[in-house]
Amino acid sequence: QTSSLVDEAWQLFAAGMQSRPDSATAHGLEHLFRECGLDNTRRLLLKFLHRRADWWAFTRGQKDLVDYALARLRDDMLIAPDADVAGRLIGDTVFAAELSDYAALLARNTQTDRSHARQLADETGDAAQRLKRIFPVVLTKEGAPRSRKASDAQAGRLGADAEARLLELHARLGARLMEARAHLADQASYRFNEAALRCAVALLEAYQHAKAERQVIDYADIEWHAWALVSVSDHAEYMHCKLDARYRHILLDEFQDTNPLQWLTLERWL
Repeated sequence: QTSSLVDEAWQLFAAGMQSRPDSATAHGLEHLFRECGLDNTRRLLLKFLHRRADWWAFTRGQKDLVDYALARLRDDMLIAPDADVAGRLIGDTVFAAELSDYAALLARNTQTDRSHARQLADETGDAAQRLKRIFPVVLTKEGAPRSRKASDAQAGRLGADAEARLLELHARLGARLMEARAHLADQASYRFNEAALRCAVALLEAYQHAKAERQVIDYADIEWHAWALVSVSDHAEYMHCKLDARYRHILLDEFQDTNPLQWLTLERWL
């Protein structure tokens, strides 16, 4: 009966989002829909639902589960989630000067480079839009610096010193832009996880509510309660002693037939 309970939980979850459209969770759901679409969002949240024992173990003892998980994510980030990556880079005087020199050299090179120079000279829009135009000039779609090497033809167009300067600037700008791209990816990942976790926890609460009304538990609940019993409960040491004395191992099996019951099989020492 798990599938029907999941469907009921999804309806409860959706109703909660409709009744609170301005909540952080509702905005998070909108973010997931934009990034993933409806089907992938549902698949993502249901995957979390079925792995909830891992989530409970990870956040055990914490008051605000989502904030705790997000704090752990922030600890591993090299940039703050709300830092203005584009504004800092575009506003950096050294970067701006080097970008201007780079564009001037490109304007003296091939037809493609002249087109790139005009793209770099476009200062319309905000810092994020400008940075978005700069990325493809210096970096590939995968985020690595574009290949740019010395050649006799290029040296003939620019001169040896200018060519060396162009290659130097390409490497320096490439390194700065790769770092900015990585920071932006970190921030995007953080926002995605923030949205997903808020929605997943809300869906999990709806699922637990649906089961509580019917006074049922499922396989993941058995896993969690068994782990808690032998790991963190007041009787954990006693349970370990009893299990060591009487049982070789515990087998949890879930039958997928007409019988809705779940069985706990204990293989005892003979």
